[in-house]
Amino acid sequence: VIFQHGVVRLSNRLPIFRGKRSVLILLSAAAFGLAHWEPVFHVFHSFLLGLLLAYAYVLKMDRAREAFWIVTAIHAARNLISFTLGFLL
Repeated sequence: VIFQHGVVRLSNRLPIFRGKRSVLILLSAAAFGLAHWEPVFHVFHSFLLGLLLAYAYVLKMDRAREAFWIVTAIHAARNLISFTLGFLL
């Protein structure tokens, strides 16, 4: 949520990025991917997940609480699936 709310909302205030949803989504996804750099091969996977999370956030950006819970639910579901598969395999 930090990357969606922080990057998207703050970048959207800058005139160069204002209203450019695709750029905001890419910036947020890049920040999310770089924050998950350990191990390095997770960056690309995290970038893809960041695209999904940022897209979901931007869709509901006008309703901050709803956007927060949608992004939180997607991230939690992904983590649960990853944990479960890692545990079972």
